[in-house]
Amino acid sequence: MFVRKGFDAPNDFEINEKGNFQKLVNRGELDEVYYIRQFAKYKGYTLPIWESGDEKLLLGEGSYTIAKELEFAPSDLPWERGLYKKWVPRIDIEEIVEERTPL
Repeated sequence: MFVRKGFDAPNDFEINEKGNFQKLVNRGELDEVYYIRQFAKYKGYTLPIWESGDEKLLLGEGSYTIAKELEFAPSDLPWERGLYKKWVPRIDIEEIVEERTPL
């Protein structure tokens, strides 16, 4: 796992509309390629990040017990039945953790 230090984009990268860092490159310029999953540590729990904005992150959780404790609301989307989500201010996030899987 990789822990991101801060929230600034690396040199030559931009933040896209989903809040992810991006930079267009040719495949030949790459030495390695990874699938990256992002998680946020919030109130002692490590939760997946569904979306990110300038000042907040949308976190998701499938456990009703944890969702109730963290005051997450059920998703309104029918295909996300059993998922609870909440926009959380970045200031309340303890840490951002990335899980990298080589492709």
